[in-house]
Amino acid sequence: MGRPALNVVSSRDPSRAALAEAIADVSAQEASLAKVRGASDRASDLITMAFLDVETAETEIRDARATQRDEVMASVMRGDDTPSNTRLVQAEERKAEAERRLAAYRAARDDLSGALSDEEAKVAAAQAHLRECRTAVLWEALPALVAASMPLRQELAEYAQAIDLITERSPGFMSADDPRRKLMDEANRIRQPILSPDSGIALPTPAYAEWKAAIHSLTFDPDAPLPNAA
Repeated sequence: MGRPALNVVSSRDPSRAALAEAIADVSAQEASLAKVRGASDRASDLITMAFLDVETAETEIRDARATQRDEVMASVMRGDDTPSNTRLVQAEERKAEAERRLAAYRAARDDLSGALSDEEAKVAAAQAHLRECRTAVLWEALPALVAASMPLRQELAEYAQAIDLITERSPGFMSADDPRRKLMDEANRIRQPILSPDSGIALPTPAYAEWKAAIHSLTFDPDAPLPNAA
């Protein structure tokens, strides 16, 4: 049996067209997911920055309170209408602003978390639909493969039956150095299922490798050619 020849697709039949739409849908859903994920990541970065701003303001507040008397005295000496600790007031204002931004960014991230879950679900659904469309394309190739394998299966069965007739009359005992023993082992392997691990056939076969590569290609290329039995 020769290696399968590639069957190049020249036009899209309905199953190929459906696969093309499914591939496009997956790409669109993944792009939408990436956009939401990017916004969520940005919100997380802004939360970190706002949190650091709050910590910085709290440090400034502690420092301002430590010099509260000196600041008030300076305000009185300047003749301020309302003696106060300007440094403390400004630090508290900065903290309040940072806390406001922190709360807003956290709320935004919470909102995006729900959107992110929705987008991930859409991507998963699109990928599942793509797999269904890909399977539909692959199943269209199955009848030809089965038909091509039937004569080979029949031929193998005929050989196996002939081997059975011969080996039925094999000697009851063969020593380890009897050359017929090796021949008998080879005959037994032929009678086993052709894809049995003990069949002696090198796996994976070239045809298996070609089909595996073709199936992978159908994930992103609706016109990817499939091997055929010709």
